[in-house]
Amino acid sequence: MSVRDNVCRSITALVAREESKVAFAKKTGVSKQALNNWLQGKNAPDIETVARIAQIYGISFEDILNGSLVNEQSADRHPAADSYPNKLAEMRSLRHKTQIEVSSAIGITVSCYQSYESGKRDIQGTKLVALSKYFGCTVDELLGLGHSDNSDEGDASHTDADKFDEWALLDSYRSLDASHRQFVLEVVELLGGGRPHARETD
Repeated sequence: MSVRDNVCRSITALVAREESKVAFAKKTGVSKQALNNWLQGKNAPDIETVARIAQIYGISFEDILNGSLVNEQSADRHPAADSYPNKLAEMRSLRHKTQIEVSSAIGITVSCYQSYESGKRDIQGTKLVALSKYFGCTVDELLGLGHSDNSDEGDASHTDADKFDEWALLDSYRSLDASHRQFVLEVVELLGGGRPHARETD
């Protein structure tokens, strides 16, 4: 899984800690439209925004990049974060669908889907979008976070602008061996970007 995917999954996990998506947006100072895009996996926040979010929540930058927050069971997690298994089962029942039908429709195994409904496994961003489309609801509703508020869809965040994908760059950097990483750092420093102080992660 790419760094960008891990970031989106981590953002989803952090949103689940809050009372609502709006609460997360206010706390972090991001627009609701930008947050919608992150939760749906359309794009990801830039590195500076991720660093700010990590600081706000008192977590490490690496935890967000590695996606380790997804399986973390936090003591202060809001009850809404644990409501999606029941919501998932409820939506399936209302539409008279079997677990086999749903799992087949979104391209996963029956056991994987069953782990979603039992709450044993968190739903990845792409599957979350697939399930919301299948059930004809929003991602917010599927997560038990209420109805989606798109009243400010025109408020596009600068972090979601079409631009160079720095997460792809980070993925490429991580795939290099030590000597090539060193070369990249030297080039960045030569171009005036300064040498990064954060330690490297694999």
